[in-house]
Amino acid sequence: MVQQEQQRQLSIGLRTQPATLMNIPAQIPPTGSPISQTRSAGVPPAAAPLRQDAIIDPILSPVRSRCGPEGRAPLLAAALLALALFLAPAHSHAQVVADTLGGGPSQFNPTSSAGSADGDTGATAQFNQPAGLALDSSGRYLFLADTGNNAVRRLDLSAGQTTTLLAGLNRPVDVALDPAGNLYVLTQGDGLIRRYDSFGNLIATNNATALSSPTAFALDASGNCYVTELAGALRFVNATNRIVTTLAPVTAIPL
Repeated sequence: MVQQEQQRQLSIGLRTQPATLMNIPAQIPPTGSPISQTRSAGVPPAAAPLRQDAIIDPILSPVRSRCGPEGRAPLLAAALLALALFLAPAHSHAQVVADTLGGGPSQFNPTSSAGSADGDTGATAQFNQPAGLALDSSGRYLFLADTGNNAVRRLDLSAGQTTTLLAGLNRPVDVALDPAGNLYVLTQGDGLIRRYDSFGNLIATNNATALSSPTAFALDASGNCYVTELAGALRFVNATNRIVTTLAPVTAIPL
């Protein structure tokens, strides 16, 4: 009950002093970093050391008289928390930074654009309409469907090098890897899924009938494929008999 009363009194005090912190003259910490842009006239930074009571007392004073000595420790903790929240910069949140791995303008190659070039991934390599990606189990090799170049590229992330693994394809749009490391490539131009070994040698064509403008696919552990088509259908390609079945047909939009 005593703790609840102390918390209630603190809440009342903070509500009655909404602008207290804004009116505190700026103090300069020993490190020289200001806590405010406002400084008392004629007082140099070195003459105004940071004093905890100068900042905390205006927060505590409305409620200190209502709390006994036993209540000052939790009261001080609450006041420090309020101060930390007030002084925290608005931009102090997690930030995601995106770097250019290769193929486009970057600090290493600011004039790069769409094209077809192997070599140093960050400084030389170029791609044209890159689409689906697949990372191998080691985390070293990244395979990329380079649609505009009708190729599949392999990026060695450790060495920072890009090579062309497959060329002369018909608009590859997506790639996937099975547990054995075989590479599956979905080509939109002819509607086929082909399976290659790690050296780029063709093993088989997975589907017996062509798909209609496929856009992406997912591979399960048995080698079955789930494929989306541009018109809106979802197809299933059986790895054993290569038969294509429809899981979700194209639905006409009512006029």
